[in-house]
Amino acid sequence: MDMLPAGWAYLADSAFVTYPDSSVEFVEPVINNQELTWNLDYDLDRYEQLSLQFYTVAQGAVGTY
Repeated sequence: MDMLPAGWAYLADSAFVTYPDSSVEFVEPVINNQELTWNLDYDLDRYEQLSLQFYTVAQGAVGTY
């Protein structure tokens, strides 16, 4: 689960997970307001790691404030 700050949005189709065997899978989160949740059907063994990466975009008017 990740919580995006106000003013930020998830960039669709940008999330991917890299598993311990170096395989990569594109995965979309379940989005509830600013909360992103991924349902990964994977059990990590002790000391294993995986990487989940995604992109976000700033929303709102661009300018000097």
